Amino acid sequence: MTTMKDVARRAETSVFTVSSVINNTSNVSTKLRKRVLKAIKELDYAPNSIARSLKRKKTHLIGLIISDVEDIFFPRVIKGIEEVADKEKFNFILCNTMNDPEKEKKYLKILMEKRVDGLILFPTGTSEKNLKQFLTRQIPIVLIDREIKSSNISTVVMDDYDASLNVTSYLIKKGHERIGIVLFPTLISTGERRLRGYIDSHTKNGIEIDQDLIKITGYTKESSYKAVMELLSLEDKPTAIFTANDIMFLGTLKAIGNNNLRVPDDISIVTFYDFEWLKYLNPPITAVKLPTFEIGKQAGELLIKLINSKEENYPRKIILKTKFVERDSVKSLRN
Repeated sequence: MTTMKDVARRAETSVFTVSSVINNTSNVSTKLRKRVLKAIKELDYAPNSIARSLKRKKTHLIGLIISDVEDIFFPRVIKGIEEVADKEKFNFILCNTMNDPEKEKKYLKILMEKRVDGLILFPTGTSEKNLKQFLTRQIPIVLIDREIKSSNISTVVMDDYDASLNVTSYLIKKGHERIGIVLFPTLISTGERRLRGYIDSHTKNGIEIDQDLIKITGYTKESSYKAVMELLSLEDKPTAIFTANDIMFLGTLKAIGNNNLRVPDDISIVTFYDFEWLKYLNPPITAVKLPTFEIGKQAGELLIKLINSKEENYPRKIILKTKFVERDSVKSLRN
């Protein structure tokens, strides 16, 4: 393996000069710089970035852990983070847990070993205990979309509660009092906030909650399909269904089709995540538009600010507003 000493020998200079050229840390004459760069090229020398980062005490690496790379929520989140990281000369390592807490623990360990300067995390089964090594070493962490209870970690989240409250209130104003909701476990903060918005909207409108209309399910199309089939088998069926994400929407759509129901004539539907092709369906689907790119951008900016700050790391919570996009998938039951 070629070393810095080999380069210095070829360029007929000192190791200090070679290091200065590589790191651009002191004045080196143009002629000598060219000689060093020529030697580096001839010897195909690759500086040891890990060793350099240990000396500088920074790797310019960010760890990014997400729950499901196939979820359409993430591409624009990642793009937002990448834009900020690229501007600030940071690279990031992407890890995909597939909603598996054990995978998440494994990736946290790997990122610690890679000596990342900071971590952006979409938590799956994380507790503050799992992040102890990061917190002890004062490595900044920013959580996205989900929060960890009782933690003092910075977060960038959406106003899930307000969005769910508004969607449910919209359906109620359209005359729907039997509203099914399909969402992920409420142990997860986003699930808890969306369910709370649904419940509070019913309460404010004087409508009694029917627990049979609330389906807490997994993250697959199959589990949401099964949940909606159960909803549609009720003697008093829902007139509208509200799904918590894109995957659950697809399972819901399959169940509606298998019951030979038409949207919105036989049943209305609203979903979180206004992904691109919803407007091309027949009918176009009413949805909650999420600020996905902005989530990534804000998370990236906040993390790098915390990394570069000489002040004590402090928790900050950024809440981003969603947007309600009304289309043609909800039928009015008002006369």
